[in-house]
Amino acid sequence: GYRLYVRGDGQWEAINPRRDREVHLAAAAERAFAPTTLGAELFYAGVRRDAYQAISFLNRDTPTDRRSETVEATTSDTAAVTLRLDSPLIGRLRLEARANAGLNGRGIRTLRAPLESLFFDTDFSRRVAGAEVGLIYERGRALARLAVEAEAEDEQRALANRAALPAAQAAQKAGLLQQADYDRGAFRLSGALRAPLTRRLSAQWDGSAGILRHDTPEVNLDDRDEVYHYLQGGLSYAASRYVQVGLLLYATYYHTVYLSATRSAENARQRSLRLRPSIQWTPGPPTRLRLNSEVRSTYTVEDFVLPGRRPRDQSARELKYEGELTRDFGRGLRLLAEGSYSSLMLGRLLWRSFAEIPSDTLNTYSGWVHLQAGRAVTADIGLRFFIRRDFDRSVTVRYARPDAAPGAPPGAITRQGRVRIEQVGPTCGLAWPMRRGSSLRLDGWLDVQHVRRRLFGPLPPASAEAIRRAGRQGSRLVIPNLSLSARWQL
Repeated sequence: GYRLYVRGDGQWEAINPRRDREVHLAAAAERAFAPTTLGAELFYAGVRRDAYQAISFLNRDTPTDRRSETVEATTSDTAAVTLRLDSPLIGRLRLEARANAGLNGRGIRTLRAPLESLFFDTDFSRRVAGAEVGLIYERGRALARLAVEAEAEDEQRALANRAALPAAQAAQKAGLLQQADYDRGAFRLSGALRAPLTRRLSAQWDGSAGILRHDTPEVNLDDRDEVYHYLQGGLSYAASRYVQVGLLLYATYYHTVYLSATRSAENARQRSLRLRPSIQWTPGPPTRLRLNSEVRSTYTVEDFVLPGRRPRDQSARELKYEGELTRDFGRGLRLLAEGSYSSLMLGRLLWRSFAEIPSDTLNTYSGWVHLQAGRAVTADIGLRFFIRRDFDRSVTVRYARPDAAPGAPPGAITRQGRVRIEQVGPTCGLAWPMRRGSSLRLDGWLDVQHVRRRLFGPLPPASAEAIRRAGRQGSRLVIPNLSLSARWQL
């Protein structure tokens, strides 16, 4: 009545004076007791990697000797276990439970070091434990889920060769390592709902609320608490067998509180809201057209402002459009096209009056049209472009001075301005499937990039036209790319 799974692989390398090893072990067992299912998963990984270290980094005053091939050995051992339980309770109500624990230990050792050299060997350990319990109710196409999750994590670092080091050096290094230690605890409550409202209309909802406590040593000022909420709701409507319409709404809320008075001025709340409508038109099996649009607003507000400082509240608003077209002409010939447009507006936020002072607008355009041919072996050829316009507070334009002597260095001027990046080029690809799921793929694409600059504000009258012309011409760069990938299925 058991289902068992065991897998392992290992590798060992001896490349004097280095040693490399890698071991992976995984096992799983599952047993069904009538309607109840109990499962367990085990995992272990052990890795060692050796790398040469330059002797000058260890001791620059020691002359090179026969032990100059200093090696830094990094070992890492990871073990994890997971237990799962799935059992019906009453009627259509079902219980799902999970418990997991993990341990990772990593050590760094310096081998073959020169005599009297100064080096630091370190140890690192991480421990993780968590549990989740959820109730699920299913009836037809309707589903409801409510779950509670808790997790604890601990990280510690130590100096392994402290006894062999000078007291001052050891204390300084140990203090730096300790600053990165932390204990973390998290608790989360989540829920989900899927329900058909009519024969054509269905609704979905996902949400979670949680709190995270991040504790650090006194020397580390990153001690903080975080509260977060997430909500996603959507409607899906099948207007006909050809047209499907969707509407998704995302909302998030984060509140970060630093417990150290030194960093308490960084306490902030972030609110984000996204609305994403979409439509898909499928007039027939050969053709599919999908259009998405998205409106996003994110507002970051500090809890308070120190006297004498300006508020640093920020706003980010984005409008995005995406389109995708697929057309199958038959006999292995297909046309694929995709494109997008995004306008991201950043600004200084005035939360009390809910207004903003714009600071930057980033516009991005991208597109790719390509033609595929073939059923088994497929060939692909197309054209891709990317355009981005962005405001920059420091734009430098180099230009030829009108009155400069031949061979003189070009002039340069820096102002606020706008930078436009244009990339366009052809693409091609070749995919060759082989037996038993193996495949070989070759992709190539060429990017011809132009960076053009436009300066704002007054320019020197004698060189104004030369500066504008140099900014329009910009700089040009040709970037060829080639990628070869192979996949073997044994």
